[in-house]
Amino acid sequence: MTIRMPFQLKSGWQRSAPLVALAFLLCLGFATGGSSWPSEAGLGLLRGAALVLAGLGLLAPGRRTVADFLPLWLLLGATILLTLAHLTPLPFASWSHLPGRDIVAAADAIAGIGPVTRPLSLSPDATLDALMSLSVPLAVLVLATQLDRKGHGYILRLVLILLCLSAACSLLQAAGIPLHLYDEADRNAGLFANRNHQGVALALVFPIAATLYPVGARFGPKIWGLRLILVAAALFVLPVIVLTGSRSGFALAFLALLVSPVLFDDNSGNGLRGRQLRLTWLAMVAVAGLVAGGMAHTSRDAASARLALVGDDLRWPLWESVAAVVPRYLPWGTGIGSFRESYQIDEPDAMLRPTLSNHAHNDWLELVYTAGIPGALLGIAGLCLLLIAARTARRWRGETRRYAILGVAMVTILAMASITDYPLRTPVLTALFALAAIWAWSGEGSARPGLRDA
Repeated sequence: MTIRMPFQLKSGWQRSAPLVALAFLLCLGFATGGSSWPSEAGLGLLRGAALVLAGLGLLAPGRRTVADFLPLWLLLGATILLTLAHLTPLPFASWSHLPGRDIVAAADAIAGIGPVTRPLSLSPDATLDALMSLSVPLAVLVLATQLDRKGHGYILRLVLILLCLSAACSLLQAAGIPLHLYDEADRNAGLFANRNHQGVALALVFPIAATLYPVGARFGPKIWGLRLILVAAALFVLPVIVLTGSRSGFALAFLALLVSPVLFDDNSGNGLRGRQLRLTWLAMVAVAGLVAGGMAHTSRDAASARLALVGDDLRWPLWESVAAVVPRYLPWGTGIGSFRESYQIDEPDAMLRPTLSNHAHNDWLELVYTAGIPGALLGIAGLCLLLIAARTARRWRGETRRYAILGVAMVTILAMASITDYPLRTPVLTALFALAAIWAWSGEGSARPGLRDA
């Protein structure tokens, strides 16, 4: 009898080299890639390392590695090609007739510049930065698809450790210790510059811990020690999310807590064990809820006060103003990554304020605004792949099932967070998104005979 496992077992340097490279990239990402601002010096180091590692990994990825995750390769490849298309120089007669380019052509005429060749993007520098940002998910896809089952287990544990480290940094920052990695960082944002990105990242701890919790049985006498650590990590993270003041992170964390017990059911027929695990987890949810609720009730700091604020948010008028001008730039959009510069043209007087709107705080809306109909089609294609992965995930057993459901849960959390924010503009979360997509698709890939373990 064969048991389907999510990743093929390898040996020697084929296993260790991609594992070490991916672990290094993730650690470097948490140290330098917690900000979405292109001016951060650490991004150059991270992207350069990602390009080098991706190049080395592409030397011999193996036909099976590409074939098993072909939809993910095609989606990322289409994204890269679309971004390159937005940077391709166009003759004046072509780009001047693109929707929304009349103001640029008029400005050129007033300045006496005359007919010039320009790319589709209204801000080529920002589009080039967006292209370079794709180096991180590319490197993760190249390296992670070459790992075996055991290697992905190590990576999953490393991600949990790094997320808990970011939570610990939030606590130290709240205690007054200046541990911020970025000059312009929100209060108690941990290893991130934005409190919402920190909150969403910490929400991923719950499905990760739930995935590792049943796996602990293989450690024999150490099982309860491992599970105690996982429970402690989950109990520790929820109050920290309250401390950050991230409303979206808090909501997604509770959602993740409530749906995580499905990861305990491995479809093996051992119903009693699954019920025991779920009861333990639900008890932990109750304790975490009481701790977080008590913390929010008794605390008087700005973080807890911010969780109670709903009507003061500028997101809704921002979304309305962006949605109103989206048709002006269809079908091609303003240019990938060009939101900040493009929105300065369209920003209504009522929205003017001392700070810039660097993003739409709704990545789905910004995708259509900057990438037009082709970008919307890529987004729809990604959602279709997610639905396919979710539909097939529950058919498998054991680790294949848990990895697939974990990946679907993580992608869903990040997709939901993108409704009110821009988490995937941050390299760390982009890397975790790429990992989650691979895990979500592992159920599909494991259906291939070449990925079965005896």
